[in-house]
Amino acid sequence: MDRTVRLTRRQKLGRRPPRGSTALAAIGASFVALFTFYPFARLAWRGLGHGSGAAQELVRSPRIRRIAWFTLWQSSVSTALVIGLGVAIAACLAGRSFRGKAAALALAAVPFTLPTVVVGTAFLSTLPGEWRQGRLAVISAHVFFNIGITTRTLTLATERLDAGPWEAARTLGASTFVAWRTVTLPALRGTIVGLAGLVATLCLTSFGVVLLLGGPRYGTVEVEIYRQALQLSRIDRAAALATMQFVAIGGLLWWAGRRPPAEMATRSRPRVVRRSPVTFCALTVLLAMVFVPVTALVRRAFRDPDGSLGFVNFTNLSTVRRGTGLTDPPLRSLLVSVRSTAMATALTVVVALALVIGATRAARPAVRRWCERVASLPLAVSAVSLGLGVLIAFSGPPAPWRRSPYLLPVLQAVVCLPFVVRTLLPAFSQIPSQLSSAAATLGASPWRAWATIDFALARRPLALATGLGATVALGEFGAASLLARPQAPTVPVAIARLASRPGAVVQGQAAALAVVLAAAATALIMMTEHLRVDD
Repeated sequence: MDRTVRLTRRQKLGRRPPRGSTALAAIGASFVALFTFYPFARLAWRGLGHGSGAAQELVRSPRIRRIAWFTLWQSSVSTALVIGLGVAIAACLAGRSFRGKAAALALAAVPFTLPTVVVGTAFLSTLPGEWRQGRLAVISAHVFFNIGITTRTLTLATERLDAGPWEAARTLGASTFVAWRTVTLPALRGTIVGLAGLVATLCLTSFGVVLLLGGPRYGTVEVEIYRQALQLSRIDRAAALATMQFVAIGGLLWWAGRRPPAEMATRSRPRVVRRSPVTFCALTVLLAMVFVPVTALVRRAFRDPDGSLGFVNFTNLSTVRRGTGLTDPPLRSLLVSVRSTAMATALTVVVALALVIGATRAARPAVRRWCERVASLPLAVSAVSLGLGVLIAFSGPPAPWRRSPYLLPVLQAVVCLPFVVRTLLPAFSQIPSQLSSAAATLGASPWRAWATIDFALARRPLALATGLGATVALGEFGAASLLARPQAPTVPVAIARLASRPGAVVQGQAAALAVVLAAAATALIMMTEHLRVDD
């Protein structure tokens, strides 16, 4: 009888959260609050607080109004082009089976993982001299940056829709185009709206692209925040502008998240095996938009200053050129980035696991929603605004951490956290609770059951999230441009300094360093794709 009672208690404990899971969630939330909410609150008070007239100055400034209009205009045009092209290409690729399709879609999504400074450097090498800076360059770079991941997401979402309504429309005599327009497109409306919100947010906050390609005439709000803070030392105006940007981005994300994504079915649309010229043309257009700028960047990196092909630009990475703003060879920035990325990735995974444990092991569903919202908070704050807020918040008491070398990895971890949590949370949520109950019946404690069951089943998603976090941290540029020390810049900061200086030698160094960074980011994302396929 006593044994039966003990087993019943063990089973109940298996369904309970392990002791300390709520405390772990609180620790993760405290990390986000300390390095996201607190810096932004200090930033907002500095810009909009009592006695600050920065907001009124910004509203009355014709230059700020012109920058705000260009920011909204370029984001709207870029988003419309990306969504339009993505829907058209996905309509041609979805439901068709051919060799190399999965690999082609994975390669098309690689530009989304590239740092924005690499994208800007690639288009400096692609576009003609008179078009390298301006509206066309900015919009082209945004399309290049977002088209691959948009097309891939729409293609996979289309293939997972319920095939019944589409088959019924075809049986009633509708053509493929009419069935797509009347059945598939309305079903994808929620997914399209969500993607549009994400693309628009990325275009609004693409600091590296606009900094290199916008030129002196075309700047966005993100670039203006950087200019007001660092070049003009108008911290109050930069803070007010960052607060207004946060309100706009928060409203955009709220609007995009109102409509739920398309519901997926276990039975996908039947695949069309025959070859189609339309499919071939759509895939060719997609890969051309992706690989033409990358190919131009690689050619520029291997073109020596005298015009011949060679490795001089790569060997020049070990030398310092005057007027670049670098005190050490550009190659040294690789060591800085590797060290910072390793610390940021480790910290991100630890904090993400704390939030995920609290979300999945909580007794009440409200705790999970709370953890998800806390983890998503850094998405609403741009990296430049977050870096500026950290500079304001930690410049003096009670936490004078501004000169700490660990502040940049911590902020990189904050930027990576939403992506890592969104990768881990579905994996841990899908683990059946009966397994923990069975382990508890056999005498395992809740924490041992979690370590031997949940952690073992989610090891591949954990490796995938770690690789994704490392990729994002490696290419982070907005916060690093404000927090990186002059004598120890990261690779994106070094590329931006080299690419903004004239001269064939310096431009060659920028292209070579961008190729090295792009190769590292591509290797990381391909490893994560390999884990996704093997899973």
